[in-house]
Parts: sequence; structure tokens; C-alpha cells
Amino acid sequence: MSLFSRSENGAIAGDGDGWTATRAALGRQRAHDVVYDCCREALGSRQPFVDILAAHPDIAPVMTREELAAVIAPERYLGAAPEMVDRLLAKRK
Repeated sequence: MSLFSRSENGAIAGDGDGWTATRAALGRQRAHDVVYDCCREALGSRQPFVDILAAHPDIAPVMTREELAAVIAPERYLGAAPEMVDRLLAKRK
């Protein structure tokens, strides 16, 4: 995941629950559109996704670069996998 994320300038992490502040400030659809546009820009450039987000005039007042980096960290994108593995292993015992 981390290698793929780096190859895509971090844009793989353009969705998730960490965007609550952005959605609250911009509205759900506008926040989606801004993050989507930033993802497309990251994919088409050599700039990291987090830098594009941090520089965006709609996002910069709402989230710091550090908060954005935490939101898009690939490690956050495990979803329910750890719980699913635990349940599977518990059934095998």
C-alpha cells in the first residue's frame, strides 16, 4: 500500500473519515469536489497530494498540513481488515 501510495503521490487516500472538518466547513459535495480535484492534480503532477491539499484555498483554512498528512497516511487505510483477521483466527482455534 505504501509503495502504491507513493507512486500515486499519495492520492490513493482521498477519501475517508478524516475529512469531517473539511465537509463541515465546505459542505459534503464541495469538499468531495475539492479533494477529487486535488487528487487529479496530484496524479497529473509530480507534487505530493498533501502539498496540493495544504495549498488549496478552501482546505488551508480548515486543516493544517500535519492534519492532512495524518488523514491521508496509508496506514489508516486498513479498514476492517484487522478485525476480520482476528475473527477468522478466533474461528480457527
